[in-house]
Amino acid sequence: MQNSDQNGTTGPMRDRILALFRAGSLNEAEQLARECRDACPDDFDLLELLAVIYQQLGEFEALAGICSQLVKLHPASAQYHFNLALALDMAGKAQEAATSYRDVLVIEPDNFSARYNLARQLYALDQPRAAVGQFREALRLQPDWPEAQNNLAISLRAVGECQAAIELLEQALAAQPGSARLLHTLGDTFDQDGQYGKALAAYQRALASAPEDVSLLAAVGRVLLRAGRPVEAAEHYRRVLEQHGGDRELTLGMVNLYEAMGDYKQACAMLLPLLKDSAEDAGIALKFADLCKYTGHCAEAIQTLEKLIESGGHQPETARSLRFALGRLLDDAASYDRAFMHFKEANMRKHARYDSGRFDAIVDTIIDAYPVEHENACAQIGAGDAGPGMIFIVGMPRSGTSLVEQILDCHSSCQGAGELDILPRLVAALANPAAGEGLPYPMCMKTITRERLTEYRAHYLSRVRQLVDIRASLVSDKMPENFLHLGLIELLFPDAKILHCVRDQLDTCLSCYFQEFSGTHEYAYDLASLGARYTQYQKLMAQWRRRLRIPIHDVSYEALVTNTRVTCLAMFDYLGLSWEEQCLQFHKSARLATTASQQQVKQPIYDRSIGRWKHYDRHIGDLRRALGREMSQEGQDDRHLRGDGTVP
Repeated sequence: MQNSDQNGTTGPMRDRILALFRAGSLNEAEQLARECRDACPDDFDLLELLAVIYQQLGEFEALAGICSQLVKLHPASAQYHFNLALALDMAGKAQEAATSYRDVLVIEPDNFSARYNLARQLYALDQPRAAVGQFREALRLQPDWPEAQNNLAISLRAVGECQAAIELLEQALAAQPGSARLLHTLGDTFDQDGQYGKALAAYQRALASAPEDVSLLAAVGRVLLRAGRPVEAAEHYRRVLEQHGGDRELTLGMVNLYEAMGDYKQACAMLLPLLKDSAEDAGIALKFADLCKYTGHCAEAIQTLEKLIESGGHQPETARSLRFALGRLLDDAASYDRAFMHFKEANMRKHARYDSGRFDAIVDTIIDAYPVEHENACAQIGAGDAGPGMIFIVGMPRSGTSLVEQILDCHSSCQGAGELDILPRLVAALANPAAGEGLPYPMCMKTITRERLTEYRAHYLSRVRQLVDIRASLVSDKMPENFLHLGLIELLFPDAKILHCVRDQLDTCLSCYFQEFSGTHEYAYDLASLGARYTQYQKLMAQWRRRLRIPIHDVSYEALVTNTRVTCLAMFDYLGLSWEEQCLQFHKSARLATTASQQQVKQPIYDRSIGRWKHYDRHIGDLRRALGREMSQEGQDDRHLRGDGTVP
């Protein structure tokens, strides 16, 4: 090349590149600019020109490379750091983009765009709690920006703070009452919170502004199904599918409806044409993996998932889901080592951080708050609102709680309300010392007044009535981790019944490890953390047995599936119920289950999950050590432990 001019690039060569660029000959301009760059790697003007060309070409990785060179030339420039972050963002490199957005904020802490985009990347990286903080900072800089308000609400919902999300969205809607986007997010939040009537109302308001939005139409069908209105959901899907025939999201909604109703043949009939046309669609492939056992296509589903995993490029949540699904299929196919490999990779991708020491401290605090010798305060509850009789089904997740509730719901005197989050929310509110008579929960239970207990009981029953159309004298709340709150339950409901679902330790923990939970179960993504959690759960249940006056009735999963009638008879006797034969036909119930055990409770009793851990014994050393369940000699550990650590 000739000697460059004062700007670093020869005038004639620069003019030629610009002429090619303006003429639309982007590839020729890029090639010539790259050749010039190789000769003059630090030519600032040339690098900027090449960056513009790559942006126009949509070659974002190459653009990021040029932006990185510009950052090295001007390390103190917030603008060049931002350009690099944006290029990485467009290239789909979320982790690197987040790092660069942070570099911008070191230089310009009040850069709204960098703050907002950092929050977006953190959410994409499956770090919703960190995203909440960054979205809040962005809104501090621009308080009324609807997009930031909407995304903050989505992040709050992801960490379980639905009420905060609802309040934020309602505030945003006061300024933009017809925003279909905000209303859609509000409907989704009400849906997750179990307020299905309000969710439906929000979706219908959104449809007034966007009547052809198929994602909203699909959401209406979904919430009708979740509200236990399958006939209306089916009519809705049929009507909108006539208008939007073949739409993927609506068709998948109808597939989910048939699956929830236990009509797997019809679900598969609707899904297979979608699979044929969109084999590389991760959402369709995952649903195919759920249903393939009913069509005899499991080998094909395994191949489909393997190809998708190998192709890469998926969002973190999708990548995890693909591996969890493949692990389940390989487990069914008795390919246990390959299954465990995918389960392990899926769990590692969660990047969960569980503080077992903090949970140990929580359990110790609860035990201290409810000592055995503490005066029983049950008599403090006034008559108040009698409400239905409450059954609390507790235990570790994956211990049979869904199966127990499905059986009970078939009884004419019982009704299953599902996993209610009322008590955990009440406990979260009591964590504020102002709500607990000057002491945070659980220590405030030592001095809590009769009036406050009566208020909390009324709140619980009022919330149950909001969420459930009560039709029976007994209602079950099957939030498994209410085992933490049995002391509070006894104070609020001294006449309550407590069913404690117990299952072999290793089977329970491994089933949790194999499950992709929708909520926050950070302990479930690491075997050692699972073992530590289980150990503390056992410790607390042992304390409740000593402390509570309400008797706790254990329901052994192994006994339930191997000796169903006898186990159910004992359970009904504890509940004061007469025997009803239809309870053994629980899998034929029209009730819609919405937990991870949705398919299991639509099948007759089976015992193939008993002793499942034996297939994975070579992989679960960390779990064994955490449980203190090492084998002293070959075959000695072939037994089933109850949830309280004793051998039945």
